[in-house]
Amino acid sequence: MICRNRRHSHGTPLAVGLGLRTKVNANIGSSRDDTSIDKELEKARVAVAAGADALMDLSTGGPIDAIRRAVIAETNACIGSVPLYQAAVDTVMRKQKAMVDMTADEIFAGSFKHLDDGVDFITVHCG
Repeated sequence: MICRNRRHSHGTPLAVGLGLRTKVNANIGSSRDDTSIDKELEKARVAVAAGADALMDLSTGGPIDAIRRAVIAETNACIGSVPLYQAAVDTVMRKQKAMVDMTADEIFAGSFKHLDDGVDFITVHCG
C-alpha cells in the first residue's frame, strides 16, 4: 500500500507492506491539558530529524483542526490520524452530547475532514 493524499501536495509517498523496510512512526498530539500548536510542530520537526517516516497526530484537545493542518503544512512526512478522536471531541465538547451518542454520520464526517485536510492515512476503529 502507498500512503499519500494528493491534498498533502509536498508529502512524500510511503510504501508499506511485505518485503519493504520497517517504517518508523512517531506519535504526536495535543491533549486537553497541553494545547500548544508550536509544541506539536516542534515534536514533528524532532521526529522527522530523528528519522521518522510517518507522524501520527493523536490530538484530543485544544485546536485539533489547526494542529493537524499545521503539521501537514510543516512536514513532508507521511501523516496519519485517528478521526474517531475528532468525532469524540466534537460530540462531547462542541455538541455537549455523550460520546456513546455519536452517530455514524458524525464518525464519517470526522474521517472526511481529516482526509480533506491532507492526512495520508487514518486509523479506523470498528466494532
